[in-house]
Amino acid sequence: MEEDSDIMNNHQFQTFLNSRHRLKQLLTKKKEEINSLEEQIKKITTAIEHNCEHDWRKEIHWSCGEKDTYKICKICGKVL
Repeated sequence: MEEDSDIMNNHQFQTFLNSRHRLKQLLTKKKEEINSLEEQIKKITTAIEHNCEHDWRKEIHWSCGEKDTYKICKICGKVL
């Protein structure tokens, strides 16, 4: 009886190890896919910003008594 229990526990343990290994491989693959998508987004964003006929609006923010001024394009969102 005890041997049957040990065999079952060992089988379950191996199953868990295999599942963890497969999930780690899947996580690595998904991270690579996300990195690839982020790179594509950066390239598209750069192309949009370079081809935009910018319409700038001035933004002013105050933080701790200091004034921070910058421009944002109303069309593409580029920040200067």
